[in-house]
Amino acid sequence: MIAPLDVLRHFSANLDDALALLKRLVEMESGSSDKRGIDGLAEFLAREFVARGARAEVLLLTGSGNALKVVWRGTGSGQPVLFLGHLDTVWPPGTAAVRPFALKDGKAYGPGVLDMKSGILLCLLVCSALHEQHLRSNSDVLFFFTPDEETGSAGGLPLLTPIAKACRAVLCVEPPLPGGGAKTFRKGETGGGSDGSFTAALGIPTLDGLGVDGDGAHAVHEHILVSDLPRRAALLGLLAQELSQ
Repeated sequence: MIAPLDVLRHFSANLDDALALLKRLVEMESGSSDKRGIDGLAEFLAREFVARGARAEVLLLTGSGNALKVVWRGTGSGQPVLFLGHLDTVWPPGTAAVRPFALKDGKAYGPGVLDMKSGILLCLLVCSALHEQHLRSNSDVLFFFTPDEETGSAGGLPLLTPIAKACRAVLCVEPPLPGGGAKTFRKGETGGGSDGSFTAALGIPTLDGLGVDGDGAHAVHEHILVSDLPRRAALLGLLAQELSQ
């Protein structure tokens, strides 16, 4: 086990590199109806995960963009932990040229930065930490990204279901509640829904809303709090480390 404070220090020390990667992700537009953009993002992420010691597979779809499945091999056996996110945003191509990625007053702005390019970034950061042994996991760690969550996951859900059923727990990197709270139930994004709603309905222990704190999902003032990025990465990594024991 790696000490929590050491994990946080690792992510804090690499914050500038993380923000540079986040800028690149925001600039890679991937609106739900933009198959070319989603497919390009999936291919880019596959390469990034492979560079971090994982195995990546782009799952081809015709009715939507492609999905992405990533496996980081743990040191032992047992059911894997699943990190769950999505590739698509609500923003059409060209939006990033009008509202480019920007850092201001401790916040990072840009279309899709909260929902959910920063969530994707967290998955890459955790994978890097596992690869560099700043985190440890006995079981495998899976990362799965649907291509069409914003429109109901018609293409992604049939692929997600068998993957999720083989996992012991799901950590969904959707934006959190205001103030950073995780989402433990929907209705009665708590409101709204996510791919985490599907995994919870399958009876798989699911924590949703584990993404970076911020505000303005689907709005022009969409942003994240930069200071929360290393904290969220540490939280996710430590959750995976604990769940894998």
